Amino acid sequence: MIYNELPSTQKPVSLLGLGSYETLCYMEYREIVKLVSVAFELGVTLFDVAHYPRAPHTEIVLTRALKDAGIPREDYSLITKVWGRDSESMQSQLDESLFRLGLDSVDGVLCYGPRWDVGDPVGHASEVAGLVESGRSTWWGGLNWSAHDVGLGIGALSQAGRPRPVLMQMKYNLARRSIVESPEYLNIWEDGHLLLQASDSLEGGILAGKVGSQRVLGRDPGAIRQSIQERIPELRKIAEDFNVTLAQLSLIYAATFPYTGNVLVGSSRPEQLQENAAAIDMVQSVGQAVRARLSDVIIEGHRLDVPPGTVVAPEDSPYAIDRGAGA
Repeated sequence: MIYNELPSTQKPVSLLGLGSYETLCYMEYREIVKLVSVAFELGVTLFDVAHYPRAPHTEIVLTRALKDAGIPREDYSLITKVWGRDSESMQSQLDESLFRLGLDSVDGVLCYGPRWDVGDPVGHASEVAGLVESGRSTWWGGLNWSAHDVGLGIGALSQAGRPRPVLMQMKYNLARRSIVESPEYLNIWEDGHLLLQASDSLEGGILAGKVGSQRVLGRDPGAIRQSIQERIPELRKIAEDFNVTLAQLSLIYAATFPYTGNVLVGSSRPEQLQENAAAIDMVQSVGQAVRARLSDVIIEGHRLDVPPGTVVAPEDSPYAIDRGAGA
């Protein structure tokens, strides 16, 4: 396993992280305990969770499973999320999460980007920074912020000497590269104070070859998922040339981006985790060659994911235009 130290933190995190969206809620509890045990044995030390309306007990289940697996709290990093500033304060949201988690604080809290129609990027960033200053979280990060908004937030916090974001979770895979690799975001990555957490790197299983799966998938900004499916035969051939699986090819691509701090996967079976961890082990040996080979495999159309609750005119839809992030 490869480990990265997030900017301004002292606790390294594994390059591979285990998520919980649309996975744990379908598993028997003993299977969950086994899954987190196997993850930890493979070197995974970052676990990502949130309060999901479709699965409201996920936080409770994950922290109990980590405890029942015998994993010391100080040996892993736990990340949760707050969803914005609309219905209740971020502090109230995090306090409720901490209650469900049975903890006084978490290692990291991620906040969804400000709404584009009424958003206040500086105020948004300031409120999340306050969660760190209050001791509720060691550090904070973002979730699908535009480069424009995160730049404004970072600038204001830096000037005030307040905690800056250290991790940005974004949809990122070989088909969804236009936002993360845009000139605007590259300027932010190159500053050295923010790393990428790549989510949806397997596109809900499609980039692992699970075309036609009945699993509930995340949103499809830009409506490119059908185009991704049409390229699967070509991608399989490239994977065979490297003697890796399609899933491993996809993970190697995301993990080898120079500013990736963590790649999040939603595995539900130990053998999936073992395959994913093996991909991370190959990053240093074949990563650059994989990225070079995939450089010409372009799927156009990916857009920045819309913050929850955003109301915009059709011509301003994030599925048609990327505001401030450079499509």
